[in-house]
Amino acid sequence: MTVVWELDLPDSEKLALLALADNANDEGYCWPSMATLARKCSKSDRTVQRSIQSLEEKGHLTREERPGKGVLYRIHPRQDVTPDTVSPPSPCPSTPDMVSDKPSRTTKSPQTPQAASDQTRDRGDEHWRIPPGRSWTETGAMLRQLHRKPGQRKRRERAPNLQVDQSSAPVQTVRKAVKAKSREDDRSHEIRNLLQAQMGNQVYEHWLSNVAILIEPTGLTVVAASPFQSSWIEENLSVKLSKAAEKVAGIVGARPRFEVESRAHG
Repeated sequence: MTVVWELDLPDSEKLALLALADNANDEGYCWPSMATLARKCSKSDRTVQRSIQSLEEKGHLTREERPGKGVLYRIHPRQDVTPDTVSPPSPCPSTPDMVSDKPSRTTKSPQTPQAASDQTRDRGDEHWRIPPGRSWTETGAMLRQLHRKPGQRKRRERAPNLQVDQSSAPVQTVRKAVKAKSREDDRSHEIRNLLQAQMGNQVYEHWLSNVAILIEPTGLTVVAASPFQSSWIEENLSVKLSKAAEKVAGIVGARPRFEVESRAHG
């Protein structure tokens, strides 16, 4: 977001790029819905869509259409910097005392203007070019270090990149379990087993291991630890939860109900 604020963009495009950057993880990936972006920007869906299309044409982001899963955005704001003009080195005339029949081991040959220009990097390109031998994770860390201001604290880690194969990744619980989880029954555990088999260990542990999945007379209720967690699960896992509840408990056609456990009770 710090980089986006410094860009010279029309107001609608800057708002759209700020909204995407606010949702992005440290690798620059995010997947908000168009309704979410329109609400954050206080613009219509069509205005936001035009802004995103213009930003993509300018090289500030990349979109990946995922059938049935929405759009995956990769944010890489460009800062166009014109490199300084490099003057050609002035030749140094040789004198008889300076001439030697043996090559010097300490004197470096002068660089040509083209070679010196090649070493001048456009800092804006760092946002969309991956250096050889580096991954997106390493490049993201390099960019954060490059643009971090003196005294600025490191950003908190956001959601994991779901495009990576999570089946072999280490299992890690990232949040404290809600107290409502103690009210789960055997059917809740069957639903968990189904979801874990479908999603893989790491995604399951990150998003569902600490929530409560309750079979109630009114249907399926999911109690999360934070509004962000509840919103993400509702947007991305509602269909999986509904199908699992239908298979295990016979709940047909009802969408899950989502709650956030308050600190006073949780």
